[in-house]
Parts: sequence; C-alpha cells; structure tokens
Amino acid sequence: MINIGVIGHRGYPELASIMAALESEAKTLGATLFFEPGLLDDTDKPLLTSASQIHVALSLGGDGTLLRTARFLDGAAVPILGVNLGRLGFLRSQFPLFFGHHRNRRYSATDHQEKIRLIYRFTLRLVF
Repeated sequence: MINIGVIGHRGYPELASIMAALESEAKTLGATLFFEPGLLDDTDKPLLTSASQIHVALSLGGDGTLLRTARFLDGAAVPILGVNLGRLGFLRSQFPLFFGHHRNRRYSATDHQEKIRLIYRFTLRLVF
C-alpha cells in the first residue's frame, strides 16, 4: 500500500473534479490519500500533518503550490509529482489529463524524461 499526500490550491475551479478522480483512482490502486488541512470541506478524510506519513506528495496548483509542498516536506526524501492547474508553470509540466490515463502503468524511479526549456531574458527600455 502506498500513502499519498495531497497538497493543493483551492483557487482552481477544476480542483474538485480532480480530487474526485484522485479518490476513485486511489481506491482502485489501494492507495491512502492524506489531505492538506483545509483542502477539503469534508473533515472525515485523513489529514496530512507530517512528511513521515507519505511515500509521495501530489502538488495540485501552480508553482507556488509546488514550492509550498517542498517547504512542507522540509528536506524529507519524498518525491513530488506536480500537476499544473494553471496556464503557465515553470516548475512543473504534468497536466490534469494524467489522472486515469496511465492507470495500468507501473512507474519506477527511473521513469522520467528530461525536457529542456528555453527561457528568454530581455530588457525593456522605455523612451519618453
């Protein structure tokens, strides 16, 4: 059994449907979800209070949510899967369509793909 910590940003409208899909998938996979306090209105769900409770952290939101997840883990050896719920994210590249799409695939620590992103630097000069 795997324990998954869920940290998210309540400001995204699709969060509720993603949470429902997550709970459904977790039951299918035999995983236990631990939710960040305040993330759900349902207070009967297990709360995430320590990094020692989980094997992996799922960060749902934007770059700020990913940074908050890393801060919560405080150096614990817990991998983070960041799911970008916004339009632009520099720290994450996984999008919500992930849920259910890869249900029967097993992942290992070496299953990853490196991506090179170009970041442009420019100077804007205003002339009056």
